[in-house]
Formats: sequence, C-alpha cells, structure tokens
Amino acid sequence: MAVGVLGLAGTVGLALGPLSGGLLIESLTWRWIFTVNVVAAIGITVMVVAVWREPPRVEAPPFDTAGLLALVIALSSLVLAVMQGGEWGWTAATTIALFVVAIVSSAAFWMVERSQVHPLIEVQLFSSARLTAFNASVFMSQFSKSTVLVFLRLYIQQVLGYTVIEAGLALLPGVALNVAFALPGGKFVDRVGPTQPLLLGLGGLVVAHIALAILVDVDNDVALLVPLLVWGSATVFSFQGSLTGVANSVP
Repeated sequence: MAVGVLGLAGTVGLALGPLSGGLLIESLTWRWIFTVNVVAAIGITVMVVAVWREPPRVEAPPFDTAGLLALVIALSSLVLAVMQGGEWGWTAATTIALFVVAIVSSAAFWMVERSQVHPLIEVQLFSSARLTAFNASVFMSQFSKSTVLVFLRLYIQQVLGYTVIEAGLALLPGVALNVAFALPGGKFVDRVGPTQPLLLGLGGLVVAHIALAILVDVDNDVALLVPLLVWGSATVFSFQGSLTGVANSVP
C-alpha cells in the first residue's frame, strides 16, 4: 500500500505537469517553468523543517567518493553520447569516445564498489536474478513513461500541430488512469504479491507501445486514445509491482 501512496503522489505530478507547464508557457514564457521549481523547492524545504525530527546520532561510515565519481562520469558520458549521437554521427570520434568512457567508467565503478567496505551501491546484490529482474522492470516502467510523456508529447505538438495546452489535455486520459488506479493498484499488489501485477503491467505496456507505433499517423489523432488508456492503467501495475518486488528481494 505504501508503494501505492508513492505512486499516487508521482502520478498527480504527471497529471498536473503537462497542463500547468502548458499554461505557463503559453501565458508567460518557457523560462517560468524553472521559476516554479524554485518556489516548489522553497515550499518543500519549509515543510521538511516544520516536521523534521533529529534522529539519534550515529557514526556515519566514510563516503564512497571514488564510486560516486566513477558513476557520475559513466552516466554523464552515456547520456551525452545518446543525446548528441544523432547530431554528431554515431560513428563520429566524439560519440565513440564518450561510449568508451562510459564503458570504462562503468567497469571502474563495479570494481570500486566490490572492494569498498561501505559502497555507494552493493553490487553483490545483483547476483540475485530475482532482484536484477525486478530492477530491470523498474527501468522499463520509467523508460515507458519517458517515451510517452516526452516523445509522444513532442509528436502531438510538432506533427499533429497541437498547442502546448492541447498536448497536455491529449495525454490527460492516460495520466488520469495512473491517478485513478494508484491506490487500488497498491492494494492489489499487497494482496497477490508483485509478480502477477508486474507481468500484467508489462504486458499492457507492450500492447500499448505496439499500438502507438502501428496506429498513430499524421491524420488520425483519435488513434492515440485507446493506447493511452492501456498505457495509463498498465504503468500502475508495472511500476508498483517492480518496486515492491525490489523491496521484497533484498536480503
């Protein structure tokens, strides 16, 4: 149920984000999106200070600086290569060099973490096939959200010619199902365990993305609706099932 509450908080943000962002961009400018984050950060800080209770002090282990540095280099290089590879060329020297740096840094991170007494990430946990599978499912669930909320939105605006607000409204049916199913999904996962909801959710995501790839074209924006509804309901079960599975699989 706790995962359901977490999912509800996140999906409310998904529902409000496209609409509020569209309103800000059309009524003010795109720069105001960053201003809103500052206001939100200040508000959250005030809330945390108001409810924070200092826990008993314990001696903190040494921080894994080497592991953090290797991880930052690996992720930064990989993200930059993937984002700019299409513009620079996938066989360009810069792109290839970034991929090599990402691979070498990832290997260094793995080796550093295995040798640390207090690692940033206990990589030995990934020797569990069950834990690794559930983590991969978390990745796929979040990847699916990015493809719909970022790239599908760009398609709706740039190809179908919708305004920013109209694009937010077009995505709202799928996101609304995320909100509606968040708490019931948490109860369902608690009752039957994470595996069945996860398989149901991943299956729904596969169907939704295949439908989007096949049905959507420049002349049929109505074809978005059914795949979005399937995606919105499936995301709840895949995300909550995978997170619960990760929590239950840690020894």
